[in-house]
Amino acid sequence: MVLDKRKIRKDLLKKREALDENTVHCFSSLIMDQLKNTEFFQLANTIGIYLSYHNEVETWSLIKEVIHEKKICVPVVNQDRTMQFFLLDSFENLEKNKYGIDEPKKHHLIDKEQIELMIIPVVGYNDQGSRVGYGGGYYDKYLKHFHGKKIGIAYSFQHTNDFAVQEHDIALDMIITEKKIITFKPG
Repeated sequence: MVLDKRKIRKDLLKKREALDENTVHCFSSLIMDQLKNTEFFQLANTIGIYLSYHNEVETWSLIKEVIHEKKICVPVVNQDRTMQFFLLDSFENLEKNKYGIDEPKKHHLIDKEQIELMIIPVVGYNDQGSRVGYGGGYYDKYLKHFHGKKIGIAYSFQHTNDFAVQEHDIALDMIITEKKIITFKPG
């Protein structure tokens, strides 16, 4: 049964918000351990990654662990509803945007072609590597001409095949959950 993405998003976000802090921590640790062991992660020098909030798969620990070994870039949402990635070189450099998400204050723009690996938040995902995001289309727009690897990180309960993939949706190369790694074939 194909459902509206808004309904799926609402239901999956409600489930995610119901997770307790310990579950988020345990599942996130399992996901990050698997991520660090992927060849994509090990070979990447420049990584785009979101700063987690509201029970998303927690990324802060990983960022703190590798910030001095790899170039870490985080998203900044612009007034024109586009997104760009900026260097994160210090945690003192952060401020909350209008959505309550941390962003770097000092903007050192990183060109899209420099980012080798993009780690993407996922609200829902299907068997083909398509994702349900937050509904703004920010990642789909940004990833349209992105040539690096795209890894979504999610909890296993976020899997659903109940949504229609739209023409503008950008598929992921891989999804990592607390239970497994799912690799998708291009095309």
